[in-house]
Amino acid sequence: MLGLPTVIDVGGDDVDITVHPGEDPVIFGKGVDPQGVKSVRLTGSYTLSCRKGDLGQNKPMTVDVVQEESTPAPQVPTERLVQFPIGPERLDDGCTGGYVLAGFAGSVVVTVENYGHGTTRSATLNFRYQRGPRAVTVATYNILGAGNPSLGVGPFRDRLAGLVAALKGADVVFLQEVWWGEPGVDQPAELAAGLGLPYVAVGRHKDGTPADVAILSRYPLSAVTSHHPPEEGCVLGINCPKHRVVLVDAMANANGLRVRLLDTHWQPNSEDWRRAAAPFMANIVKAADTPVVFGGDLNALRGSVEINGILAPPLSDALAGQAACLEPPDAALAPIDYLLFTAPFAATAQTCLISDPPQTTISLTDHPLVRVTFALP
Repeated sequence: MLGLPTVIDVGGDDVDITVHPGEDPVIFGKGVDPQGVKSVRLTGSYTLSCRKGDLGQNKPMTVDVVQEESTPAPQVPTERLVQFPIGPERLDDGCTGGYVLAGFAGSVVVTVENYGHGTTRSATLNFRYQRGPRAVTVATYNILGAGNPSLGVGPFRDRLAGLVAALKGADVVFLQEVWWGEPGVDQPAELAAGLGLPYVAVGRHKDGTPADVAILSRYPLSAVTSHHPPEEGCVLGINCPKHRVVLVDAMANANGLRVRLLDTHWQPNSEDWRRAAAPFMANIVKAADTPVVFGGDLNALRGSVEINGILAPPLSDALAGQAACLEPPDAALAPIDYLLFTAPFAATAQTCLISDPPQTTISLTDHPLVRVTFALP
Protein backbone atom coordinates (compact mmCIF):
# COMPACT_ATOMS: atom_id res chain seq x y z
CA MET A 1 0.00 0.00 0.00
CA LEU A 2 1.49 3.35 -0.99
CA GLY A 3 2.73 5.45 1.89
CA LEU A 4 2.77 2.44 4.22
CA PRO A 5 5.11 -0.54 4.66
CA THR A 6 4.79 -2.99 1.79
CA VAL A 7 5.16 -6.64 2.75
CA ILE A 8 6.30 -9.16 0.18
CA ASP A 9 5.30 -12.69 1.09
CA VAL A 10 6.79 -15.68 -0.65
CA GLY A 11 4.78 -16.58 -3.74
CA GLY A 12 2.34 -14.55 -5.79
CA ASP A 13 2.67 -12.51 -8.97
CA ASP A 14 5.06 -9.71 -9.78
CA VAL A 15 4.04 -6.41 -8.19
CA ASP A 16 4.68 -2.81 -9.29
CA ILE A 17 4.85 0.14 -6.89
CA THR A 18 5.03 3.78 -7.90
CA VAL A 19 6.34 6.10 -5.20
CA HIS A 20 4.61 9.48 -5.37
CA PRO A 21 5.94 12.81 -4.06
CA GLY A 22 5.64 13.14 -0.30
CA GLU A 23 5.63 9.38 0.30
CA ASP A 24 8.44 7.47 1.97
CA PRO A 25 7.46 3.79 1.77
CA VAL A 26 9.50 0.84 2.99
CA ILE A 27 9.62 -2.64 1.43
CA PHE A 28 9.49 -5.41 4.00
CA GLY A 29 10.59 -8.94 3.16
CA LYS A 30 9.09 -11.48 5.55
CA GLY A 31 9.57 -15.19 6.08
CA VAL A 32 7.23 -17.26 8.27
CA ASP A 33 7.51 -20.96 9.13
CA PRO A 34 6.27 -22.71 12.29
CA GLN A 35 9.43 -24.85 12.26
CA GLY A 36 11.72 -21.83 12.15
CA VAL A 37 13.08 -19.38 9.61
CA LYS A 38 16.81 -19.65 9.06
CA SER A 39 17.29 -16.46 7.01
CA VAL A 40 15.49 -13.79 5.00
CA ARG A 41 17.26 -11.87 2.25
CA LEU A 42 16.17 -8.93 0.08
CA THR A 43 18.23 -8.71 -3.09
CA GLY A 44 17.96 -6.66 -6.24
CA SER A 45 19.11 -3.46 -7.86
CA TYR A 46 17.95 0.00 -8.80
CA THR A 47 19.22 2.93 -10.87
CA LEU A 48 19.21 6.56 -9.77
CA SER A 49 18.60 9.15 -12.45
CA CYS A 50 20.41 12.36 -11.47
CA ARG A 51 20.31 15.69 -13.30
CA LYS A 52 22.14 19.02 -13.22
CA GLY A 53 20.70 21.44 -15.76
CA ASP A 54 20.97 19.74 -19.14
CA LEU A 55 23.40 17.14 -17.79
CA GLY A 56 22.25 13.72 -16.67
CA GLN A 57 23.84 10.68 -15.11
CA ASN A 58 22.59 7.23 -14.12
CA LYS A 59 23.99 5.55 -11.04
CA PRO A 60 23.44 1.77 -10.66
CA MET A 61 22.93 0.64 -7.06
CA THR A 62 22.58 -2.81 -5.51
CA VAL A 63 20.27 -4.13 -2.81
CA ASP A 64 21.37 -6.87 -0.45
CA VAL A 65 19.73 -6.87 2.98
CA VAL A 66 19.82 -10.06 5.03
CA GLN A 67 18.84 -11.34 8.46
CA GLU A 68 20.44 -14.69 9.14
CA GLU A 69 20.16 -17.35 11.82
CA SER A 70 21.50 -16.12 15.17
CA THR A 71 20.50 -19.09 17.34
CA PRO A 72 20.64 -22.84 16.62
CA ALA A 73 17.52 -24.72 15.54
CA PRO A 74 14.90 -25.29 16.81
CA GLN A 75 15.13 -22.08 18.87
CA VAL A 76 15.22 -19.89 15.76
CA PRO A 77 12.32 -17.46 15.31
CA THR A 78 9.29 -18.58 13.38
CA GLU A 79 9.27 -15.20 11.61
CA ARG A 80 12.04 -12.98 10.29
CA LEU A 81 11.75 -9.54 8.70
CA VAL A 82 14.08 -7.33 6.67
CA GLN A 83 13.38 -3.90 5.26
CA PHE A 84 14.56 -1.57 2.50
CA PRO A 85 13.34 2.07 2.24
CA ILE A 86 12.46 3.25 -1.26
CA GLY A 87 11.34 6.83 -0.60
CA PRO A 88 13.19 9.60 -2.47
CA GLU A 89 14.22 11.14 0.84
CA ARG A 90 16.18 7.95 1.60
CA LEU A 91 17.68 7.42 -1.84
CA ASP A 92 18.57 10.90 -3.07
CA ASP A 93 21.90 11.01 -1.24
CA GLY A 94 23.27 9.04 -4.17
CA CYS A 95 23.11 12.20 -6.34
CA THR A 96 26.10 14.40 -5.51
CA GLY A 97 28.20 17.17 -7.02
CA GLY A 98 25.23 19.49 -7.61
CA TYR A 99 23.11 16.80 -9.29
CA VAL A 100 19.55 16.37 -8.04
CA LEU A 101 17.33 13.31 -8.07
CA ALA A 102 15.12 13.08 -11.16
CA GLY A 103 13.83 9.56 -10.54
CA PHE A 104 14.72 5.95 -9.87
CA ALA A 105 13.57 2.46 -10.78
CA GLY A 106 14.49 -1.01 -9.63
CA SER A 107 13.32 -4.40 -8.42
CA VAL A 108 13.83 -6.73 -5.48
CA VAL A 109 13.00 -10.30 -4.53
CA VAL A 110 12.86 -12.06 -1.18
CA THR A 111 14.63 -15.35 -0.57
CA VAL A 112 13.68 -17.28 2.58
CA GLU A 113 15.42 -20.32 4.05
CA ASN A 114 12.99 -22.28 6.22
CA TYR A 115 13.71 -25.33 8.35
CA GLY A 116 10.35 -26.80 7.42
CA HIS A 117 10.11 -26.01 3.71
CA GLY A 118 13.63 -25.43 2.43
CA THR A 119 14.41 -22.37 0.32
CA THR A 120 11.63 -20.35 -1.29
CA ARG A 121 11.72 -17.22 -3.39
CA SER A 122 9.16 -14.47 -3.82
CA ALA A 123 7.87 -12.95 -6.99
CA THR A 124 9.62 -9.78 -8.17
CA LEU A 125 8.57 -6.39 -6.85
CA ASN A 126 9.32 -3.54 -9.26
CA PHE A 127 9.43 -0.02 -7.87
CA ARG A 128 9.92 3.40 -9.38
CA TYR A 129 9.80 7.02 -8.33
CA GLN A 130 7.57 9.36 -10.27
CA ARG A 131 9.05 12.80 -9.84
CA GLY A 132 6.66 15.51 -8.74
CA PRO A 133 6.72 19.06 -10.08
CA ARG A 134 10.18 20.48 -9.57
CA ALA A 135 8.97 23.88 -8.45
CA VAL A 136 9.04 25.54 -5.03
CA THR A 137 7.15 28.69 -4.05
CA VAL A 138 9.06 30.71 -1.48
CA ALA A 139 7.86 33.80 0.40
CA THR A 140 9.80 36.18 2.61
CA TYR A 141 8.01 38.39 5.13
CA ASN A 142 9.12 40.69 7.90
CA ILE A 143 6.15 40.27 10.21
CA LEU A 144 7.06 42.92 12.84
CA GLY A 145 6.23 40.34 15.48
CA ALA A 146 6.23 42.77 18.40
CA GLY A 147 3.77 45.07 16.64
CA ASN A 148 4.00 48.87 16.52
CA PRO A 149 0.92 50.92 17.39
CA SER A 150 2.42 54.06 15.85
CA LEU A 151 2.42 52.25 12.50
CA GLY A 152 -1.03 50.78 13.01
CA VAL A 153 0.43 47.29 13.48
CA GLY A 154 -1.31 45.58 16.36
CA PRO A 155 -0.55 42.48 18.45
CA PHE A 156 0.51 39.36 16.58
CA ARG A 157 -2.60 37.30 17.27
CA ASP A 158 -4.83 40.13 16.07
CA ARG A 159 -2.96 39.91 12.75
CA LEU A 160 -2.51 36.14 12.59
CA ALA A 161 -5.48 35.40 10.30
CA GLY A 162 -4.42 38.14 7.88
CA LEU A 163 -0.81 36.97 7.83
CA VAL A 164 -1.95 33.43 7.09
CA ALA A 165 -4.23 34.66 4.29
CA ALA A 166 -1.37 36.64 2.74
CA LEU A 167 1.05 33.70 2.86
CA LYS A 168 -1.33 30.99 1.63
CA GLY A 169 0.08 28.95 -1.20
CA ALA A 170 3.73 29.25 -0.23
CA ASP A 171 5.70 26.03 0.14
CA VAL A 172 8.45 27.75 2.12
CA VAL A 173 8.27 30.94 4.19
CA PHE A 174 11.21 33.02 5.43
CA LEU A 175 10.23 35.07 8.48
CA GLN A 176 12.01 38.03 10.03
CA GLU A 177 11.29 40.02 13.19
CA VAL A 178 9.79 37.05 14.94
CA TRP A 179 9.18 38.17 18.51
CA TRP A 180 9.58 35.82 21.47
CA GLY A 181 8.58 38.28 24.17
CA GLU A 182 4.94 37.26 24.63
CA PRO A 183 4.56 34.31 27.05
CA GLY A 184 2.86 31.30 25.51
CA VAL A 185 3.06 32.63 21.95
CA ASP A 186 5.24 30.81 19.43
CA GLN A 187 4.82 32.93 16.31
CA PRO A 188 6.52 30.59 13.80
CA ALA A 189 4.60 27.57 15.11
CA GLU A 190 1.25 29.39 14.99
CA LEU A 191 1.84 30.64 11.46
CA ALA A 192 3.01 27.19 10.35
CA ALA A 193 -0.13 25.60 11.80
CA GLY A 194 -2.38 28.09 10.02
CA LEU A 195 -0.57 27.52 6.73
CA GLY A 196 -0.40 23.73 7.02
CA LEU A 197 3.40 23.77 6.87
CA PRO A 198 4.58 20.99 9.20
CA TYR A 199 8.30 21.79 9.41
CA VAL A 200 9.87 24.75 11.22
CA ALA A 201 13.52 25.79 11.62
CA VAL A 202 14.23 28.61 14.05
CA GLY A 203 17.48 30.59 13.99
CA ARG A 204 19.47 30.46 17.21
CA HIS A 205 21.88 32.83 18.91
CA LYS A 206 25.21 31.51 20.11
CA ASP A 207 23.71 30.84 23.55
CA GLY A 208 20.89 28.77 22.01
CA THR A 209 18.10 31.31 22.52
CA PRO A 210 15.77 31.81 19.53
CA ALA A 211 16.57 34.56 17.06
CA ASP A 212 14.19 36.69 14.99
CA VAL A 213 14.43 34.54 11.84
CA ALA A 214 12.63 31.27 11.08
CA ILE A 215 11.87 29.04 8.09
CA LEU A 216 8.49 27.33 7.64
CA SER A 217 8.33 24.49 5.14
CA ARG A 218 5.97 22.06 3.47
CA TYR A 219 8.95 19.76 3.01
CA PRO A 220 11.13 17.95 5.55
CA LEU A 221 14.03 20.04 6.85
CA SER A 222 17.39 18.64 7.87
CA ALA A 223 20.90 19.86 8.71
CA VAL A 224 19.43 22.93 10.44
CA THR A 225 22.08 25.30 11.72
CA SER A 226 22.63 28.97 12.50
CA HIS A 227 25.52 31.07 11.24
CA HIS A 228 26.81 34.11 13.13
CA PRO A 229 28.80 36.80 11.29
CA PRO A 230 32.23 37.42 12.81
CA GLU A 231 31.24 41.02 13.48
CA GLU A 232 28.03 40.68 15.44
CA GLY A 233 25.18 42.85 14.24
CA CYS A 234 21.94 43.99 15.85
CA VAL A 235 18.76 43.12 13.97
CA LEU A 236 17.18 46.52 14.65
CA GLY A 237 20.37 48.37 15.43
CA ILE A 238 19.07 49.22 18.89
CA ASN A 239 18.50 46.02 20.86
CA CYS A 240 21.89 44.38 21.25
CA PRO A 241 23.23 42.24 22.74
CA LYS A 242 20.00 40.25 23.12
CA HIS A 243 19.01 40.21 19.43
CA ARG A 244 21.94 39.54 17.14
CA VAL A 245 21.92 38.95 13.39
CA VAL A 246 21.62 35.24 12.53
CA LEU A 247 21.57 33.36 9.23
CA VAL A 248 19.35 30.29 9.66
CA ASP A 249 20.30 27.47 7.29
CA ALA A 250 18.28 24.33 6.46
CA MET A 251 18.17 21.66 3.78
CA ALA A 252 14.72 20.94 2.34
CA ASN A 253 13.77 17.79 0.47
CA ALA A 254 11.17 19.07 -1.98
CA ASN A 255 9.71 16.09 -3.84
CA GLY A 256 13.16 14.58 -4.21
CA LEU A 257 14.83 17.92 -4.93
CA ARG A 258 17.30 18.99 -2.26
CA VAL A 259 17.25 22.78 -1.77
CA ARG A 260 19.44 24.81 0.59
CA LEU A 261 17.37 27.50 2.35
CA LEU A 262 19.03 30.56 3.94
CA ASP A 263 17.08 33.28 5.78
CA THR A 264 18.49 36.36 7.50
CA HIS A 265 17.80 39.91 8.73
CA TRP A 266 20.60 42.45 8.34
CA GLN A 267 21.34 45.39 10.63
CA PRO A 268 19.63 48.55 9.33
CA ASN A 269 21.78 51.41 10.61
CA SER A 270 25.32 50.33 9.72
CA GLU A 271 26.48 50.16 6.13
CA ASP A 272 29.90 49.08 7.35
CA TRP A 273 28.40 46.08 9.15
CA ARG A 274 26.44 45.03 6.07
CA ARG A 275 29.53 45.36 3.88
CA ALA A 276 31.36 42.96 6.20
CA ALA A 277 28.45 40.51 6.47
CA ALA A 278 27.85 40.21 2.72
CA PRO A 279 31.01 38.26 1.81
CA PHE A 280 30.66 36.07 4.91
CA MET A 281 27.20 34.95 3.78
CA ALA A 282 28.19 34.83 0.10
CA ASN A 283 30.89 32.28 0.94
CA ILE A 284 28.27 30.05 2.61
CA VAL A 285 26.24 30.13 -0.61
CA LYS A 286 29.29 29.38 -2.77
CA ALA A 287 30.09 26.30 -0.68
CA ALA A 288 26.65 24.76 -1.27
CA ASP A 289 26.43 21.70 -3.55
CA THR A 290 22.67 22.00 -4.12
CA PRO A 291 20.40 24.75 -5.47
CA VAL A 292 20.10 27.63 -2.99
CA VAL A 293 17.38 30.13 -2.13
CA PHE A 294 18.70 32.99 0.02
CA GLY A 295 16.39 35.66 1.34
CA GLY A 296 15.20 38.01 4.01
CA ASP A 297 15.18 41.65 5.02
CA LEU A 298 18.62 42.99 4.02
CA ASN A 299 17.95 46.65 4.90
CA ALA A 300 19.76 47.93 1.81
CA LEU A 301 18.80 48.96 -1.70
CA ARG A 302 19.83 47.29 -4.94
CA GLY A 303 22.99 48.80 -6.32
CA SER A 304 24.48 49.49 -2.91
CA VAL A 305 27.95 48.18 -2.11
CA GLU A 306 26.64 45.71 0.46
CA ILE A 307 23.97 44.26 -1.86
CA ASN A 308 26.53 43.96 -4.64
CA GLY A 309 28.59 41.97 -2.15
CA ILE A 310 25.92 39.30 -1.83
CA LEU A 311 24.12 39.66 -5.18
CA ALA A 312 26.92 38.26 -7.31
CA PRO A 313 27.48 34.88 -8.96
CA PRO A 314 26.31 32.30 -8.19
CA LEU A 315 23.31 34.25 -6.81
CA SER A 316 20.70 35.97 -9.00
CA ASP A 317 17.91 38.37 -8.02
CA ALA A 318 14.47 36.77 -8.32
CA LEU A 319 12.85 40.22 -8.60
CA ALA A 320 15.00 41.52 -11.43
CA GLY A 321 12.81 43.51 -13.79
CA GLN A 322 9.75 43.39 -11.54
CA ALA A 323 8.75 47.05 -11.34
CA ALA A 324 5.87 46.41 -8.94
CA CYS A 325 8.34 44.97 -6.45
CA LEU A 326 11.23 47.34 -7.02
CA GLU A 327 9.22 50.56 -7.28
CA PRO A 328 6.34 50.16 -4.78
CA PRO A 329 3.66 52.88 -4.87
CA ASP A 330 4.12 53.53 -1.14
CA ALA A 331 7.53 55.15 -0.66
CA ALA A 332 7.57 53.93 2.94
CA LEU A 333 7.79 50.34 1.67
CA ALA A 334 11.37 50.43 0.44
CA PRO A 335 12.35 47.37 -1.67
CA ILE A 336 14.77 45.91 0.87
CA ASP A 337 13.25 42.40 1.06
CA TYR A 338 15.03 39.90 -1.16
CA LEU A 339 14.81 36.42 -2.62
CA LEU A 340 18.01 35.37 -4.37
CA PHE A 341 18.70 32.02 -6.01
CA THR A 342 21.34 29.90 -7.72
CA ALA A 343 21.29 27.84 -10.90
CA PRO A 344 19.79 25.62 -12.12
CA PHE A 345 16.76 27.36 -10.63
CA ALA A 346 14.84 29.94 -12.65
CA ALA A 347 12.39 32.42 -11.15
CA THR A 348 9.17 31.73 -13.02
CA ALA A 349 6.59 33.81 -11.11
CA GLN A 350 6.99 36.78 -8.79
CA THR A 351 4.48 38.55 -6.56
CA CYS A 352 4.82 41.54 -4.27
CA LEU A 353 1.86 42.20 -2.02
CA ILE A 354 2.02 45.92 -1.26
CA SER A 355 -1.35 46.49 0.42
CA ASP A 356 -3.13 44.55 3.13
CA PRO A 357 -5.64 41.83 2.26
CA PRO A 358 -9.13 43.37 1.96
CA GLN A 359 -10.57 41.15 4.69
CA THR A 360 -8.68 42.94 7.46
CA THR A 361 -8.52 46.54 8.61
CA ILE A 362 -5.41 45.84 10.69
CA SER A 363 -2.06 46.63 9.09
CA LEU A 364 -0.24 43.34 8.82
CA THR A 365 3.29 44.74 9.03
CA ASP A 366 5.50 47.52 7.72
CA HIS A 367 7.07 45.45 4.91
CA PRO A 368 5.76 44.10 1.60
CA LEU A 369 5.38 40.37 1.14
CA VAL A 370 7.64 38.96 -1.57
CA ARG A 371 6.72 35.60 -3.09
CA VAL A 372 8.52 33.80 -5.90
CA THR A 373 8.06 30.43 -7.60
CA PHE A 374 11.34 28.77 -8.47
CA ALA A 375 11.49 25.95 -11.00
CA LEU A 376 14.10 23.71 -12.56
CA PRO A 377 14.22 23.55 -16.34
